[in-house]
Amino acid sequence: MRARARRLARPLLNDELKTLAYQVVVAGIGGGKFGFETAYVQGAYKLKSVTPVPGLGAPFIGLTNIRGEILTLIDPPSLFGSGASVGFGERSKYALVIAFEGHKLALAIEELVGVKDVDELELVTEFSGLTGRLSGFTLAVTSEMLIILDSKKFFEDYTISEETLYS
Repeated sequence: MRARARRLARPLLNDELKTLAYQVVVAGIGGGKFGFETAYVQGAYKLKSVTPVPGLGAPFIGLTNIRGEILTLIDPPSLFGSGASVGFGERSKYALVIAFEGHKLALAIEELVGVKDVDELELVTEFSGLTGRLSGFTLAVTSEMLIILDSKKFFEDYTISEETLYS
């Protein structure tokens, strides 16, 4: 029994062979687990209130105040085209704030799991089972089915530049 316990307690990967591919903040969204690169995550905050904006459709939920800053709150599942929308209510408990090139967005998430280092050996090469919109946001998928999202993609379609705003 002891020999079996020692064999099972052995690390699966030799630390010398590990190559860090991503460091991600793991969040529960729409029943799945998603990773966001830590370089783009500014923080995760308890979602207290949301102000709806008339005429603002999916994927936008509304505006929220996070530490004195008014941010646009987005519902990731409706952005990906999946039916498991988080929205604002019982299921969306947190706002994950991401930033890119001076712009910030808040994403409605159900659960904050933690921070994870993802090794290159954990990544799968084929992830064809994702919906079209979700695959466009996907950087990588791990063998444990953690989908690592490209945070910059959130800003490509859904950021209004000051030039557009004032022209």
